[in-house]
Amino acid sequence: MYNDLYKIMNWPLIEGIEYTDIDNPHTLLGPHMTDKGLLIQTFIPEADDVKVKYSNKVIDMCKMDDAGFYAIFIDSKKVIDNYKFVITKDGNTYETYDSYAFEIGTDLKELKKFNAGIHYDAYDYMGSKKCIINKTEGIRFRVWAPEAIRVSVVGEFNNWDGRIHQMSRIKDTGIFEIFIPELKEGQLYKYEIKKKGNENILKADPFTYEMEENGGSASVIKDINGFKWTDDIWLKSRDKFELTNSPLSIYQMSVGNFSKDIDGNVNYKELAKDVADYVLRLGYTHVELMPLAEYYNDAFKPDFIYAPTNRYGKCEDLMAFVDYLHSKNIGVIIDLAINQFSSEEQGIAAFDGTSLFEHANPKRGYNYKNKANLYNYGRPEVTSYLIANAFMQINKYHFDGIKLVNVASILYLDYDKQPGEWEPNIYGGVENLEGIEFIKHFNSIIHKLHKGIITIADDTSGYPELTGEVSETCLGFDLKLNTEWRKDFLNYISIPAYMREKSYNDLSLSMVYQYSDNYIVGYPEAEFINGNPSLLGRMTGDTEERKFDNMKLTLAYEYVHPGKKVLFMGQDMAQYAEWLPGSTLDMSILKVDKHKNINAMVKDLNELYKSEKALFEYDNNPDGFEWINNISARESILTFLRKGADENDILLVACNFDAVDREEYKIGVPKKGKYKEIFNSNNKNYGGNGFVNSRLKQSKTDECDGREESIRVNLPALSISIFKFSKVDEKLTDNKAAKANVSAKKTAAAKKTAAAKKPTAKKATETKKATETKKATTVKKVAESKKTTKTEDATFSKTLKAEAKTVAESEVKAPAKSTAKTTSNPEVKAPAKSTAKATTKTTAKTSKTTSK
Repeated sequence: MYNDLYKIMNWPLIEGIEYTDIDNPHTLLGPHMTDKGLLIQTFIPEADDVKVKYSNKVIDMCKMDDAGFYAIFIDSKKVIDNYKFVITKDGNTYETYDSYAFEIGTDLKELKKFNAGIHYDAYDYMGSKKCIINKTEGIRFRVWAPEAIRVSVVGEFNNWDGRIHQMSRIKDTGIFEIFIPELKEGQLYKYEIKKKGNENILKADPFTYEMEENGGSASVIKDINGFKWTDDIWLKSRDKFELTNSPLSIYQMSVGNFSKDIDGNVNYKELAKDVADYVLRLGYTHVELMPLAEYYNDAFKPDFIYAPTNRYGKCEDLMAFVDYLHSKNIGVIIDLAINQFSSEEQGIAAFDGTSLFEHANPKRGYNYKNKANLYNYGRPEVTSYLIANAFMQINKYHFDGIKLVNVASILYLDYDKQPGEWEPNIYGGVENLEGIEFIKHFNSIIHKLHKGIITIADDTSGYPELTGEVSETCLGFDLKLNTEWRKDFLNYISIPAYMREKSYNDLSLSMVYQYSDNYIVGYPEAEFINGNPSLLGRMTGDTEERKFDNMKLTLAYEYVHPGKKVLFMGQDMAQYAEWLPGSTLDMSILKVDKHKNINAMVKDLNELYKSEKALFEYDNNPDGFEWINNISARESILTFLRKGADENDILLVACNFDAVDREEYKIGVPKKGKYKEIFNSNNKNYGGNGFVNSRLKQSKTDECDGREESIRVNLPALSISIFKFSKVDEKLTDNKAAKANVSAKKTAAAKKTAAAKKPTAKKATETKKATETKKATTVKKVAESKKTTKTEDATFSKTLKAEAKTVAESEVKAPAKSTAKTTSNPEVKAPAKSTAKATTKTTAKTSKTTSK
């Protein structure tokens, strides 16, 4: 048998395997049909004995050389692929499947997509993946190393021996693969790569989902498909999410700095509830997580972008974090640092012995200041590697948005470099043409295949048209951080109040370019790391109270300025301490009133922002903003309007950046109507003195700020006030309604009284008629009295005078009393008095005549 085998041995190829110098071991190893039967060959260095076990048979293999090459003929007319080797080594015997007996069935089209830069789910094809071949479970490995002479998988399972599991190159793709049966999740592995020059190097898997704990450099076999998600409803609603006309308030945080357990540890899953509770209480809509990719020294120079750092737990723990926040209707955005990667030897730098992921030209592929490698965006496989990573964040971890950090370093060849450290592009310019095309590709394919996902640019270069639809000139992000606004405002607010007059125009400068891009305003981490002071640390003021007034002003100004919102952890409670890696957010300061007041104000600002469409609906539309007064430099007062789609949805914003209270300050308004103060940073609830505008302001026709109508308001020192407009004919306020109700009751009572008086007036008329009748009777009696004797004259005269007096009083007094009750008008009483006098005079004259 030995001689027959020896004659057909391909010794040059066997030697290549034994010296690990070939890239196609499958052509020799494993089962192969020959004229003499089924030939099985294997290379098991240092084995004392090897047998083949199949169909209840165990057959000894022939040892062909001292290096450990074994072979055997089996009488079979077809390939047997489910056999095992029985190996005796160092006195121990064990069984194992032959990795080279399994046909992986590679779809070459899929791998060609990787080579073309369009393999957006490469994470499912590359790296270590659990699979079943011929009813046998195991792990399939694939790695891209086009310039490698040979690649092997090494790990605990083969004593880190690169001779055992040598991989095969898949045609001209530059990708190597192998299936190793019976490997389990959690086992460590690396790739042993023989580079040109015959030097072996060990590398972790660029597509690894998990890295060895405690700073180890090995990859971990990991399956991330088993997590049970519960956020279906959230994902369906996300597909319909319209960013442009929706509020977006982001809480940016470092996972490792939010809170820790009693042992100083942090876990994604255990952190979820604390984060969600805090974010919900403050009213944010989204949480943004600073870079989480695995790294050795710097999170912003990651080594393995497919593996979340295990400093805070496993992949499933991060998934649980996102899932829990989604259950509370909180979106989650992840920061991706795909602008650079570390130059650590155990990372992906010089992966196959050449510049694979980085640019071969160090003037294109290395940043000397940061000591970091720069990706070669012009290489299609690198494009697949980077874009597929973003897709994995969306598909496997359900992140709702992606922010690319430091976009300027992707866009410009000379970014952060000294003369001589960079080369211009083919046109002699500084633009990285390949980087620009990569970003367009990145944004266009994400938006095409994932509705509702937000892409954000963190850019300091001022590159034009970063946001919008991808075009020849536009890069296609949804939003970009407004770094210029942030710098201008922080510079302004850092100046003492009495010196701000000269820098006043810095406040309005942002509106000159506001509609050139879709912006996020706020204070993210970039300004507050690397030894920079906290936001509160930048505030001026001769007293602690003044510093906190400036802090409230700074936070409130963000919310009234057009743009989506972001705050970095600690700012919403005015934390003194600067942010440092390893530090923890000091929640205890919320027991102190001045910090608690800031926290309460941010909560109210978030709720106001989400409820008032004028503050977000037209962020990117010039119709949503209008200056009232931006020329009051001496008073340091700025007034403007925020407007929604409804023509009457108007908010008047008044900002006093001076340390002086302004009482009854006149402001021009756009429309006649009422203006109600709905926010004032000087509110007592926020630690202010209560010098606010508690009463509704009715506009008056009194020209101001070039407008016919105006109102007068109180503007506290270092404060922001927001007034909501309502039309004159709108529903009455509660106070006015109450007054109207009282007035209506009075009117009803008056009508009732008037109705009751009508019978009294009728009675007065009847009394008057009776009096006239009695008067006629009396005159008649006077005529008859002439016939009486002279003795009776005296008596009669006395009686007649008394009767005449009674008649006069009866005639005059009854009508006058009735009139007084009917009306309170004094002009009605005068004729009654005059009539009485005339009647008395007439009666007296009659009486005198009768007497005569």
